[in-house]
Amino acid sequence: MKCLSCLIGIIALVSFGFCNKATALRNEKNTIPGLIIYPWVKSSREAVVVLCKKGNSCATFLADEDEPFAVWRAIEDVRGDLFDVTGEMFRISQTVPVRSLYSDLIIVGTVGKSRVLDALEKAGKIDLDNLRGKYESFRLQTVSEPFPGCRGALVIAGSDIRGTIYGTYTLTQDGLEVDPLRFWTERPVTKRSDLFLGPMFHQEPPPKIKYRGWFINDEDLLQGWHANSDRKVSAELYEHILSSALRLRQNMIIPQTEFNVGIPNDQRICEMVKDYGLLLTTHHAMPLGIWGKDWDIYWKAKGVQPPEFSFVKNLDKFEEIWRYGIDTYAPYMGIWQVGLRGKTDSAIWNFDKHFPTDSPSRAKVILNAISLQRRLLHEKLGSDVSVVTTLWTEVLDLYREGVLEYPEDITLIFSDSRGALFHFDDMGWKEPFPDGRAGVYYHLAFHNSHDSHLANTVHPYRIRDAFARVNKYNMTAYFLVNVGNIRDYVFGIEAVAEAAWTGNLDPEDYYRRWCSTQFGKEVANEVTSVYKRLFDLPYRWGKFEDEHFMIEGLIYYGFTFLDAFRQGKTSQEDFDKFYAIDKTTRYKIPTRSYMHYWPEKPSYKSVIDWFAVHCSEDSKKWDVLWEDMCKLEKKIPSHRRQFYRDNVLLQAFTMKAANNYMRDVARGLQAYLIGNKEETRRLLESAKSHLQSVLVRQKEAEHGKWAGFYENHIIVRFDRGIQAVEEFLGNL
Repeated sequence: MKCLSCLIGIIALVSFGFCNKATALRNEKNTIPGLIIYPWVKSSREAVVVLCKKGNSCATFLADEDEPFAVWRAIEDVRGDLFDVTGEMFRISQTVPVRSLYSDLIIVGTVGKSRVLDALEKAGKIDLDNLRGKYESFRLQTVSEPFPGCRGALVIAGSDIRGTIYGTYTLTQDGLEVDPLRFWTERPVTKRSDLFLGPMFHQEPPPKIKYRGWFINDEDLLQGWHANSDRKVSAELYEHILSSALRLRQNMIIPQTEFNVGIPNDQRICEMVKDYGLLLTTHHAMPLGIWGKDWDIYWKAKGVQPPEFSFVKNLDKFEEIWRYGIDTYAPYMGIWQVGLRGKTDSAIWNFDKHFPTDSPSRAKVILNAISLQRRLLHEKLGSDVSVVTTLWTEVLDLYREGVLEYPEDITLIFSDSRGALFHFDDMGWKEPFPDGRAGVYYHLAFHNSHDSHLANTVHPYRIRDAFARVNKYNMTAYFLVNVGNIRDYVFGIEAVAEAAWTGNLDPEDYYRRWCSTQFGKEVANEVTSVYKRLFDLPYRWGKFEDEHFMIEGLIYYGFTFLDAFRQGKTSQEDFDKFYAIDKTTRYKIPTRSYMHYWPEKPSYKSVIDWFAVHCSEDSKKWDVLWEDMCKLEKKIPSHRRQFYRDNVLLQAFTMKAANNYMRDVARGLQAYLIGNKEETRRLLESAKSHLQSVLVRQKEAEHGKWAGFYENHIIVRFDRGIQAVEEFLGNL
């Protein structure tokens, strides 16, 4: 991923490795992950460090034996990368040499923890003053004759443990263009036998966003693909998940939607998160590590009948289970979530019948719960803990009303709206938040009818605009992104990681770099054009960008309409009962609070007519786009054609098929209403075939290690879409 025109930062060519403070201070700009230039030279005579030379031994990694496991694990990752590139296994040494046994070294160390760095600094070979005390920063510097008998060394120095880890990964990701998401993209490395490194100096300053990470959420496919006996994502898969996160300079993670440290598999995952140097945290439905579903489990494990789930009535019981959460997660948790949520991911008052009904009283109870949670945390862990609370749905409503005023030591996390868009400009904020006060929960993947599951539909311009608002309001304390099952979202995942590190994203540059890296420079412009057309949302029907239906919604409304007609429940009362949110004009179907594009008086008949028109129009757009995408497939280099099929064609085909399923269901029901059974049967059989064709395509994408990846569809119900057609036709 090299792009000279986009490189932010300065590479100073230093002849003898020593660099004074003034030089270091010139390098205080964040560099896009993957765009640090390693100055490779053509011959060993020109090199400061010979990392590898054909027919000769390779450089040796030198790190202090007291470096944390997380650093050593990153070194092992990079050694694996280097083996894939060169075919050579690089040695390791843990001894500070009086006289080096090796002619060339790769020295890896953390400031204040590395005797190797201390020795170099004492000898005047390096000056680390400008790195000390910084957050997650690192320096890359070549040094001539670092020790007697050693020709040269590449010094990778981190200001802290994660700084060292990030710096270590740059050697192969920036220097040799190894894909940070290579496990998911399967992009092969470029083989090289000689690695001659010229003079180099680069210092990376702290990231723009303090906490950056992933939420592995709605992970139905991962659960089916790599599952343990409890049908949860196995700890073994987390070796790749956590490594991928670190390669993209992430530092926090929510491992799964539901996890419990009391389960051996989940405890192992928590241990791995800590061992890898990442920060464990939880989502808004798991304050202090306690999911609402844990309520009954906890009490039954104690041999008692679960008490009523009521914070108002049973505050002491909540205190007990929260103490349990703190005690069990204390060895692992890096960022504590506080708040009050129901037994499932919904409002507490849906489960607590004693909860107040007016907004000020509700806010008061929530704040009382948070006050108790803070006190419990401070009693157990002291006051120096990172605490956040996510203002999700009903809590955000209370905040907008002005009845929720949080303590200043809690970081407020605001979520995007559907479609990964922000509408924060209407919050009434006059000034940016103070440092550390606010952050964001963002969605590349979202499980509902109007957002993306199985397809990456959040484009780089939308991500750029999101970070513009993050910067505008200084919401830089935290940025968590929902990455779903990961494989479908690699394009967006890397874009968000880049923006979270630097604070911004150049969409056009990102398109060009990513498409060039993944598919080759020769076809990069054409692949970029395809992506843009895909992101233009041909299935977008409303006035605003987030007014659209996605795969899940199209299939859902298709089979619920079929069920309604099969059961004879198609009256206006039936429609309102099933779809209405309240007694006014608000329905589940529109993507915003009120309809901008729905029939004025929605009914089954008017909605079916509406779908028939719009899906028919969009099917023509899909046909044109699909034809162009298939033509482009022939131009993709053969070694990247499979990834193009899996990551681009499959997503487009699935969206196209979902649209055509809803089109044929709607037209089939139109035919049914006028008594044309033959046409009804023809159209519904066609609808079924669209979903069946997706399952065939998914099976084709289950090659090699991906065997079984698409077998656990829990969220997008292809099976229900097919079943609803068969049941309807069975009664026809």
